[in-house]
Amino acid sequence: MRLVRSAATLVALVALQSRAPAAPAIERVRHHPDVVAAYQRLEISLNLQAVYDNPYDPREVAVEVEFRRRGGPSRRHPAFWFEGYERRPSGVGEQYRPTGERTWRGRIVAHSRGHWEYRIVARDRTGQARSQWRAFECTAGPNPGFVRVDGRDRHFLAFGDGSPYRPLGVNLCWAWDGAGFSVLRWQQDLAAAGGNWTRYWMSKHSAEQAIEWSAGGPWQGLGRYSQQISARFDAYLADAEARGIYAQLCVDSFNGWNSEVYANWSENPYNVEAGGMLAEPIELLTDEGARRLFRQRLRYVVARWGYSTAVLAWELFNEADIIGAGTTPYYLRRVEGAAWHREMGAYLDSVDAFDHLRTTSFSNDLDPLRFPEIWSLDEMDIIQGHRYSDALPASHVGLIRQMWACDKPGILAEFGVADMTVPKLAAGKLAAFHDPTGQSLHDAAWAAAVSGSAAMSWWWEEWIAPAGLWSVLTPIRRFLDGEDWAAEQLDIPTCRVQSGHQVQVYGLQGPASAYLFVRAFGGDEVDGLVIELTGLVPGALRVECWDTYAGEPVSWNDAAADAGGLKLHLPRFQRDLAVKIRPAHAAAPRSFVFTPNGDGHNDVFLLPCSALALTQPAPVRFDIYTLAGEPVRSGSTWPGPGGQPIPLWDGLGDAGRPVPPGIYLFRARARTDAGDASFASGVALAR
Repeated sequence: MRLVRSAATLVALVALQSRAPAAPAIERVRHHPDVVAAYQRLEISLNLQAVYDNPYDPREVAVEVEFRRRGGPSRRHPAFWFEGYERRPSGVGEQYRPTGERTWRGRIVAHSRGHWEYRIVARDRTGQARSQWRAFECTAGPNPGFVRVDGRDRHFLAFGDGSPYRPLGVNLCWAWDGAGFSVLRWQQDLAAAGGNWTRYWMSKHSAEQAIEWSAGGPWQGLGRYSQQISARFDAYLADAEARGIYAQLCVDSFNGWNSEVYANWSENPYNVEAGGMLAEPIELLTDEGARRLFRQRLRYVVARWGYSTAVLAWELFNEADIIGAGTTPYYLRRVEGAAWHREMGAYLDSVDAFDHLRTTSFSNDLDPLRFPEIWSLDEMDIIQGHRYSDALPASHVGLIRQMWACDKPGILAEFGVADMTVPKLAAGKLAAFHDPTGQSLHDAAWAAAVSGSAAMSWWWEEWIAPAGLWSVLTPIRRFLDGEDWAAEQLDIPTCRVQSGHQVQVYGLQGPASAYLFVRAFGGDEVDGLVIELTGLVPGALRVECWDTYAGEPVSWNDAAADAGGLKLHLPRFQRDLAVKIRPAHAAAPRSFVFTPNGDGHNDVFLLPCSALALTQPAPVRFDIYTLAGEPVRSGSTWPGPGGQPIPLWDGLGDAGRPVPPGIYLFRARARTDAGDASFASGVALAR
């Protein structure tokens, strides 16, 4: 038995035989800052005198933060053992320098303004202790909250404040050069292009980003977690929070759990030959000791990063169906695989006070959608597909439509063209791809976006970053900004090409609206295209056609649906075109709504920087008009720091007095090194 004090050092003491050790003692509880904005991290530190050998094992010692809005119900979130490290670039990699800090930490957020309080609850082999309640204040802030399933339509995602979240991004799972600083640089480029979605792997294969692995280097062996690697994920998520990026945190990958496919099972600390308890990888699903250790790892991940709104979802496994390749394959243990996912998903629900979404993944899904026993689980909130196919985007959208039928949000978290594999160069990078302009990225991302999903490309380090293809995402972000589709009863469109053209039509359609991506075979010019949409209710419509490369409307036309639907006459276009069809009276997108009533929440109309494709600070000129075209307000402003939205309008007229509630039109303009940019739309002012 050891009596451990978590201060500057861990001191091992022999327990006295004459008396039982005292219950744990909680000391020096402190937090920073004293006042937080809603969803801003409150960092808590404490010292603990307790009896344990492994600070990561909750059977020996468990520390939790119990917190509440004063007078309200409380919730508990696990705390975690922390050792401080500074990270710095070193050649093509990075170095870690210990700071000497060794203590317990807790990380929580408050979701609404008011008086809040917390206390520490600690338990070891000898008993339990609680600290006194400590107070902190929460003020209103701009963070929209955690990503949830939209209650109006479960196919979509929304923030805690009800505003829509439409993911658009690129995998940034690791940096092969071992430098997490590369990921931070890519996140800057992704955010500047309008991206808000990515994915991190916590596995040994992925540039040594596992937090648990065989002892040596930054790893401490089975059941103990690398503080150096954890510091890297701290940096990833802090940067993502600042840039409005939401990440799937993938807890493990197939690589360490098979002997055939990009495999390192021989080094896995769970392997009996490496000192573990498993004779073969598939036993992860059934061995109680291995399952307990996986739950323990989940607890640490939740404790350290569960506070963050930048965690879109916990991804239990990357491509779990490859577990056991080369020995007993996953396919022979599907029942056990479903039970494992149910168990781990339920455990996440039990320890995560902030209720993040949960998902998992399987390799290159085929038709029909495989593993229904997983996706039907209540413990799986998001359906995730991976698809590599030359039939792009038809094959990829086919998978999205299968996910749509499951009445859960469906995302295509890995996609690509199947024949993109080319020889690696000596420097470890891939040679030029068959697609240097990113046409496949353009096609798949557009088709997925209008289909109510999102598609995240692979090959970020070898293709997207070197070729500078981030800007392919910007037009899609402009198309999606201000849209709120969850209230429109959308479904797969019923349409027919009447004009004889050879085109593909992807998208969604509701009773009074539709969103389409029309793609010509072979990239041909198309003139005189007519598409018949059935199922629209009779009424006046506004048809808006978008240039998918410039990211701006090229035509607006009035149309009318009758009992037979709508005959959609499209203008001449080259290769592809995006279309928005909405009721003629819908002058403003629903989510461009602000409420300047002085309550500190949503008081200013914030325009996303992506609307103007701003990659660096620049003055923004704006003009506000009534629907009749009468001027209301003109002026100039600047975007917030770090790519934060542009504070465009406070609801006052040129005379400095509040204007009446209603729908207004606006135009924003900016001049940058890349040229002039403008954006026009509508905004609803409510009081």
